[in-house]
Amino acid sequence: MTTPLAWFGLPEEADERALKRAYAKRLKDTRPDIDPEGFQQLRERYEAALACCRQEVQRTATATDGVQTSPPTLADEDLSLPPAAATGPAWHVVQFDDARAEALQKPAPFDAEGFASACIDLAMKADAANLSRWLREQPELWSLSVQQEAGQAVIRMLFRDQPPVNADGFDAMLQFFGLDHALSGLDPFKLQQLRKNLDECHALITRFEPAVAAWNTDPAALNAETVFRWFCAFARNHAFEPVAAALHAQPSLRTWRAREPLARELLELVVRERPPLPAGSALALFHYFRLPELAASQGVSLQDLPGQLEIRWLMLAENAPRLAVRVRDAKKPFGEEKKAGRYLRWVRRPFHGWWIVLASLVPGLPTALGLFLWRLSEGNPARLPLTIDPKLVRFCIAAASRHLVSGPRVLIGAIRCAILLLLGGVLDALWFVVLQEPYGEPGSASLLIAAVAITATWAAYLAFLALLFWQRQPEEPMRPRPWLRLLFVPAFCGFGLFIGWAGGNHVVTTCLLLSAASLAYGRFRARNPLPPKQERSRWSSVPDAVFLIALWISLHWGPLMALPALAAWGADLWCQRGRLRLHPLARAPLGSFEPN
Repeated sequence: MTTPLAWFGLPEEADERALKRAYAKRLKDTRPDIDPEGFQQLRERYEAALACCRQEVQRTATATDGVQTSPPTLADEDLSLPPAAATGPAWHVVQFDDARAEALQKPAPFDAEGFASACIDLAMKADAANLSRWLREQPELWSLSVQQEAGQAVIRMLFRDQPPVNADGFDAMLQFFGLDHALSGLDPFKLQQLRKNLDECHALITRFEPAVAAWNTDPAALNAETVFRWFCAFARNHAFEPVAAALHAQPSLRTWRAREPLARELLELVVRERPPLPAGSALALFHYFRLPELAASQGVSLQDLPGQLEIRWLMLAENAPRLAVRVRDAKKPFGEEKKAGRYLRWVRRPFHGWWIVLASLVPGLPTALGLFLWRLSEGNPARLPLTIDPKLVRFCIAAASRHLVSGPRVLIGAIRCAILLLLGGVLDALWFVVLQEPYGEPGSASLLIAAVAITATWAAYLAFLALLFWQRQPEEPMRPRPWLRLLFVPAFCGFGLFIGWAGGNHVVTTCLLLSAASLAYGRFRARNPLPPKQERSRWSSVPDAVFLIALWISLHWGPLMALPALAAWGADLWCQRGRLRLHPLARAPLGSFEPN
């Protein structure tokens, strides 16, 4: 039977150096990528021959234990006594169950995690050609089983740590470890997404070349407080891409094992302190330390937290231009920095009664403040910081709403009318005292009467808006007392006709019936809107034209205005006939429905 050393053409006393030279010669003809089975057989023979060489070295060392190796001198030979009879051989046989022999025969375990870390470190710095050459030169990877184990460790570390590796290096590793085909057992879509993410991180670092922070010099003393303060200071003055590049460029944070102990404390710091940060930078921090998953495990949601941090960041003095762009009117190409700063000062003030009075004195200010807060929070007022009183936020947004008659709108209008009435009464009193003219006689001026007329007009307009919003509501879902909303327009027309017949005042009759016609037309058009322009026909605008013509004709005689009002009301009933409900549907008892 051929011994392992003889298979390589070596004598039994050959050492490891000669064996490695012979193995290298055979390896040139048996490549793992060309002949995997032959390479596996070559590797097994090499390991067996290596064990034989080590056994021979151990046997030689054991045979010389306790024996004098230097040649004896002549005087020693003459003076020495004859040797005693040997009771046994000076050497012993190494048994295969000997612990030392087993240690020599068993190869050292392969450190897959250490190899994967070294491979990824090289992939982050070297190009694909050098990386492939380095992988081919590793003797540990000449075994297919070890190569497969190393490939799995590398791909696990890539998914876990997300290091900045370019696409060519990623493809080179997949190709070397045989993970670039469908039979590898990996999801190709996840691999493609991983390749894209790693390449983007590598491109960011290559583009911006961020500096390494000073705390990387002592990784043992690294803590979440240091990383948190550094990140907040850096992110306040940089855009999203440089911030993401700086995070991925820190050596102490490259592996997930280094970031995981810091994640929990970082989450507590972010939630407690809520530092002013751009939303993109906050998302980069959350993604890098996997804070959303950690927060979800603790029952905390971070969905709105990036938006809240960005609002705090926009409210800083140095970000006034960005704030103006954020809250600008969509019709304007640029923001007004001074106006945005003035609105910010208004909403930061304490909210009390005098604030409402002062804001009501400035025309359009409550509406402008409501729009400012709505645009600042991007339609989600819950994102606004607690430095802005929530009551003030609700008041201003309700005052800015044009689609309902809210309490803040009524209150602001009432304050303005009260101030107007007070001012009119004071000026009338001064007019009477200073000019000594009779007050209230025909021909005399009266600002108080003008203020009363303005107040009455405002109250009538507010009442009309409330009725219009009430009439424009859809039939579904069903509201309380639907019959009252259904019969309101004809009842209003009847009331107007009765006033005209009983009092003979055609002006009042015309005003009442014009209001009824406006309510009926607003109800019809809101519940039956016109189709889009590209889908309209020549007949789509006929009802509107007929209504306007009838309304113009009826202006010459007030009672006739009831006809277009009832016509619009009847047209709406016809279009909504399938949805009309005068009573809630009766709830069927359980078990009364049978499956189809």
